[in-house]
Amino acid sequence: MSVELVLEPSVHVVAHTVIHPNGLAAWADAHGMNMLLRDDGTPLGAIQRDVMSGPWSASIDALPEFGGRFCYRSWEKGRSRPEYLQNIVESAHGSVLHHSTVSFAISGVSRSLSLELLRHHAGADPSQESQRYVDAADVRFVVPPLILALSDEPGSEYLLAGFKDRCERALASYEDQQLVLRGLLEPTDKEAGQLAVKLGTMRKKRILEGARSHLPNCAETRLLWTMNLRAARHVCALRGGEGADLEIRRLAVVFTRILQQLAPHTFYDFEVYGAPDGFEAVRCLHPKV
Repeated sequence: MSVELVLEPSVHVVAHTVIHPNGLAAWADAHGMNMLLRDDGTPLGAIQRDVMSGPWSASIDALPEFGGRFCYRSWEKGRSRPEYLQNIVESAHGSVLHHSTVSFAISGVSRSLSLELLRHHAGADPSQESQRYVDAADVRFVVPPLILALSDEPGSEYLLAGFKDRCERALASYEDQQLVLRGLLEPTDKEAGQLAVKLGTMRKKRILEGARSHLPNCAETRLLWTMNLRAARHVCALRGGEGADLEIRRLAVVFTRILQQLAPHTFYDFEVYGAPDGFEAVRCLHPKV
């Protein structure tokens, strides 16, 4: 039996918040601000120009700016978006950052990492692959960053081979447990007929939940994870720090790089750098917003 090892996470943005152009135009018309909407020199006009550039090219910084200006009706003049959102961050007025969200489809991370992520409740919402419904017979195993790094050192090649061997034994144990439980939970004659499908589904769940305890924490899991920008700043700053678990720190670095592209003005104060321990980390000037 040979298992597949995962060396890095896979992260894709599958959704993010955009301002609806028809809704923005209708709102401006209802409040007599059509002239401002069409004037590129006004903050409202700048938002309109961004919205009309297309949903995937528009910055998700736009809605937090809109929310902030909504509070003070500052549509006609004021700071540029970079200056406006920098002031928001530096003043710790983070509530307007709740309006924009980003959804990451994540794979290539371990179950142990997911348990760390799930501690972020406010503004960070996960949907995680179920080990009760999904048979892990073809599960991959995530190599911890430290083992991966040390395996490159002369004389340490055995580390990766030993890790793979232990994963193979864990997967074999998982499959053996399934066989035992499947034999004990064979359907009876009484379960035939209309109940067969329902009982079959329940039996499968019982078998998988009984066997999954044999899988180690490094077994891969997959998540859809949606965060608002305020929560995302917190996750990247906290989990990207030098003291964080190396696997979740690696994921926070990926998040940070993506968010610096999607929301450059909300994440203007973030930096990815090479830490003294040899791994990348995240630095943030204003971690509490």
